[in-house]
Amino acid sequence: MAITNQEFETWAKQGAITTSKATGESIKRAISSYNDFPNGVTYEVYLQGSYKNNTNIYSDSDVDVVVQKTSAFYNNLDQRQEERLGLVTNDYGFRNFRTDVIRALGQYYNLEDINPDNKVVKLAPNNNRRPADILVCCSYRKYYRVDKDTYYEGVYFRTTQTNETCYSFPKRHYENTVRKNQDCNGNFKSMVRIFKNINRTLINRGDIEAKTAPSYYIECLLGNVPSRNYEGTYSDMFLNILNYLADNNWDDFQCLNGLRTMWGEGNENWTQEKARAYLLKTVDLWDE
Repeated sequence: MAITNQEFETWAKQGAITTSKATGESIKRAISSYNDFPNGVTYEVYLQGSYKNNTNIYSDSDVDVVVQKTSAFYNNLDQRQEERLGLVTNDYGFRNFRTDVIRALGQYYNLEDINPDNKVVKLAPNNNRRPADILVCCSYRKYYRVDKDTYYEGVYFRTTQTNETCYSFPKRHYENTVRKNQDCNGNFKSMVRIFKNINRTLINRGDIEAKTAPSYYIECLLGNVPSRNYEGTYSDMFLNILNYLADNNWDDFQCLNGLRTMWGEGNENWTQEKARAYLLKTVDLWDE
């Protein structure tokens, strides 16, 4: 066994908290100081990802921050269905909002600290501010019936370089992570941090590439392991999780938002090939 009980104890602990919160508050101040949003435009700014879910580890760097326009929304309905619900077009869309958010950041921070990327706007660290990936997006409603209140709430955005339409459901992910942790007597998030630290160890050793096992999908993978496996010592839970994943089919595994399969070849999915490569190296680390 290459992984000691002391390593498990260390890896289970949460990483920095105070500076991630301060970074989110700084970005919120930057957006609220901007006076050129059109009348009626509303938004909210909040953390997402590992810092929001309390699954961040000590080596985590970028803080994921969402700036979401809430005064209008995109949806999955066709024109006839929109008309049936009385929905109307809003001329101030995602591109307009993203442009204004970047201007707001540019007025508040040093311009050289801001780098609009394909999917997010990157903000460089400064003093107590951690580096941040800022997702500018609009509200999104995924209707499961053509009825006023029968939808799942998410966010919509487009990549700027590849022009891909993307949807995600960060609030549902967070809520389901909290629920899963409660079902596991508080052990789920600790085990997620352990598996993320193992991923970091494998990357540092050169055993896997950096993009083989994204943190988001490690979290989702463990979310598909039944809660009964999160009992006992850290080593007990570690082996229970590995044994369950070795003995069961993964085809129906879902992301923690419960609305999307984990698997696929697109940018919004993981592949079973990469997941199994990560887990095989994890087993090798244990067996050393």
